[in-house]
Amino acid sequence: AIAPETKICVIALGIFKEKSNVDQLSKRLIDAGYEPYIEKLSSSTRVGIQFPYTEQQEINIALRDVRSKFIKDAFVLKK
Repeated sequence: AIAPETKICVIALGIFKEKSNVDQLSKRLIDAGYEPYIEKLSSSTRVGIQFPYTEQQEINIALRDVRSKFIKDAFVLKK
């Protein structure tokens, strides 16, 4: 369980219509040590990562990392 005062960041990587693409990216994220973030939209699914943080620098590091390893257009969805 996450403490109520803990801040969570979500970095979005992409939106997919095919479940196989969602599953494939989710597995790659898990293999890289990330916790996948999956959000069902009307006819597609958003995939990203989610993690607790205390400082903005942690978000900057994670964003730089996922942009270099996965999707160069990844962006912070929530913080």
